[in-house]
Amino acid sequence: MKKVNRFLLMIAITLTGSMAMAQIPTSILGEYVGALHVQSSLLGVDETFNGVTMELTTSSPNYAIKVAAVDLGGGVVLPEYEMDNVVITPQGNGYKLTRSGALNIIIDEIETPFGTMNNVPVAITLEDGYVENNVLTLSLEAEATVMYVIKIPISIDFEGALPPPPSCDPVTNAQAQIANCETATITWTAVTGATAYEVERDGNVLGTVTTTTYTENATFEHGQSYTWKIKTICDQNESPQESASATADCEPQPCNPVTNAKAQIVNCEIAAITWSAVTGAIEYEVSRDGNVLGTVTTTEFIETATFEHEQSYTWKIKTICDQDESPEESATTIADCEAPPPPCNSATSLKVEITQNPCAATLTWDAAPDMPDAKYNVYRNDEDNPIAINVEGTQYIDNDLEENVEYTWIVKTVCIEEEAPGTDAAAGMCEGQNIHEPVNSVVIYPNPSNTSVTIAANNFAKVEVFNTVGQLVETKTINVVDVSSYNTGVYLFKVYDANGNSVAKRVMVAR
Repeated sequence: MKKVNRFLLMIAITLTGSMAMAQIPTSILGEYVGALHVQSSLLGVDETFNGVTMELTTSSPNYAIKVAAVDLGGGVVLPEYEMDNVVITPQGNGYKLTRSGALNIIIDEIETPFGTMNNVPVAITLEDGYVENNVLTLSLEAEATVMYVIKIPISIDFEGALPPPPSCDPVTNAQAQIANCETATITWTAVTGATAYEVERDGNVLGTVTTTTYTENATFEHGQSYTWKIKTICDQNESPQESASATADCEPQPCNPVTNAKAQIVNCEIAAITWSAVTGAIEYEVSRDGNVLGTVTTTEFIETATFEHEQSYTWKIKTICDQDESPEESATTIADCEAPPPPCNSATSLKVEITQNPCAATLTWDAAPDMPDAKYNVYRNDEDNPIAINVEGTQYIDNDLEENVEYTWIVKTVCIEEEAPGTDAAAGMCEGQNIHEPVNSVVIYPNPSNTSVTIAANNFAKVEVFNTVGQLVETKTINVVDVSSYNTGVYLFKVYDANGNSVAKRVMVAR
């Protein structure tokens, strides 16, 4: 038989199942590289092949040994097959691979001493298998049957090792920094192939991170040196630790007193105390007259109290820092909250009622708001010279009237220093027997009316319309007045000519 000149083999061992998975560590999985020895005296094969790779994986649903096609040379090719029902158990310091019974396969064609045989049955058994210290040894026995009774044995032995894992380098440029004796930040340069980094201090693992920064929050003593150790963790191994050290430098800053302290009192009820912020302050304590009023984290304090007018008040502000407090600073002010002057409001709704025989006018009005004890000055036809002063109540009777004279009244509220603006004017007239009319007589028609009236007068300038209580209803500069919106009653129409002369006429509005 020709000497074997070529041999290729790939065996995949697939491991699954809950119990076996629990027994078999993932560290034994991977590609084993080593020597494969094939021997069959009947086939004339006895050769060792180096650099053969076998892969142990977990891809199959059951424990199995998957064997790729084997070219034994000389026209002998073992087909790809799978040996199932393989049992893997711990043994000694490693793991043993066993299987009961043989696996039967068919070889399409084989050259034997008896000639070329087709469809040759072959029985394959796992004689021995063992993994220890990343070294796999495997022994398979194959037996081909030709001419129904002739057995051709083939022995296959493998020994290979897992290649060493890729290097897992330690970190470089490891540095540590402590801020405010509270937070330590450890940084380093990334390592190629690293899956994580483990950080410890004083023999205690603090945690793992996938970045190149680790932050530890703790209480660090001022002046004390601290060392962290960082370990690179790779997919299959880990690196030696590298150290990063730092000394806590967190001498407390001085706790300075506040500046620009000011106080202001509003309406003898509210005091606002303000100041400038102090670096390092966590709050401020405010007191007055030896009593602590409260603490705030802002730069303003509000006290609500009753403060005496022209009395001086002093507040003291203390800065409170993390480990210290400052001397007190003062803010002083004088309460300037003299009561505001009383209101000075106008009376409203002035009305006048004229009575005859004797001729008199009764004035009434609504009191000035918020002034229950107000007094009033009454003016007639002259806003500078009152006819009555300091009238109490909201009524005044004017008896000093002449017949056939038009009068206009206003009322002003008397205040402490001045009068309030006057009311709207109210007009009225006592009619006597001989009313003096201008030369140009006035006629208003129709009278009564419920729509509009027309004023016939020479040299007409305007008309003022007053109601029965003397209130001005409206002023018109045309001689037609629309009364459709007037209430039913008698209205006084005061008609003026261009010279300021006037004539008063009564008009009845009826519905």
